[in-house]
Amino acid sequence: MHQSNRVDPLRRRTIVAALISAAAGMARAAAHSEKIVLGQTLAISSGSDGSAVRVIDGAKACVGAVNAAGGIFGRHIELVTVDGGQDPAAHARNARALVVEHGAIGLLNCWGDSACHAVGQVARELRVPLVGAVSLSHDLLRGRSHNRYVFPVRPGIERQAEALVRQLVAMGVSRVAVLAEQSAHNERLDALKALLDRASIAATTITVDRARQDTFEAAVVAIGAKPYQAVIVDLPSDAIEVMAERRLTQRPEWPRVLASLASPSLITLSGAFPDRVIGFVNVVPNVESGTALTQEFQRQAERYASGQAINFEGLEAYVNTRVCIEALNRISGKPDAARLTDALEALDRVSLGGFNVSFAGGRESGSDWADVGIRSRTGSYLK
Repeated sequence: MHQSNRVDPLRRRTIVAALISAAAGMARAAAHSEKIVLGQTLAISSGSDGSAVRVIDGAKACVGAVNAAGGIFGRHIELVTVDGGQDPAAHARNARALVVEHGAIGLLNCWGDSACHAVGQVARELRVPLVGAVSLSHDLLRGRSHNRYVFPVRPGIERQAEALVRQLVAMGVSRVAVLAEQSAHNERLDALKALLDRASIAATTITVDRARQDTFEAAVVAIGAKPYQAVIVDLPSDAIEVMAERRLTQRPEWPRVLASLASPSLITLSGAFPDRVIGFVNVVPNVESGTALTQEFQRQAERYASGQAINFEGLEAYVNTRVCIEALNRISGKPDAARLTDALEALDRVSLGGFNVSFAGGRESGSDWADVGIRSRTGSYLK
């Protein structure tokens, strides 16, 4: 008897559906195995004030929550962190290795002017975006740096200086000293002094030179020579540590109030002057403020990090990482550095629990948020 090779239509549909389902499952498995690598290079050991641990924890809180929810279209995030110490050249080498050897399609959370400049140059060369430069440098703002691949989230110096000067005016301060390193040109000081002049606050610049120890002693003497109501400290951590080691921070010449922009050296400053009121610019909300962003951050930090994240540094790292994740979620197709760069440039008025970020329209930085926090003489944070 002749047997037909024709397959019953119902059976054919069943077979096709099974094949489609199997293919979809294989695609999901392949996507899951193709992790999205993000990298960060930080000063974890040599000369670190502990900031790196808080930054790592903040980023881990975000990545842990994303992976627990299934990742980005089924792809988990792998966050690779390496130690660059205090050497900008080491951070540049690390950034290159993160991209070339580890396959990172994005770099995160560089810390300090010199390290961020070094990582930013590698980002430009390798065409990989750097998200969230924690730096006070004008040169790392988009539009000013002419570096398409640098995406600073925190606001620029002008916005930070405006917030600080408003606080000084509210405190009735009319005479300040600005303590900075010797430099042929300092755009931060230019912006700050212009706003102080506009607010009728008399400002005197006093400089130190790390190559000359005597300039630190001379600076303290100069601060005590006039009745300054506050000193605005614009120094890197190692310069503050030099003063602390020589016990110059314990001298009576310092006024009751110190102030700082949103500097990576804030923790060092707080430790060096435990009995002074310190006013400092925040570029993210206080973690105890109870906003939607900070509440979500605290939940995720407690669940996916080691407990070091719940502070200003941890929250800023968390926000920077969230911004990168938001862009990754907007990519069509397999994520890579080019698509991530395009997605970051297109971010427009994205709300992270009430904290708005936008790079669209040629903005210099992603956020305009700046406020001033106060650390009391007893160590309590009042804002």
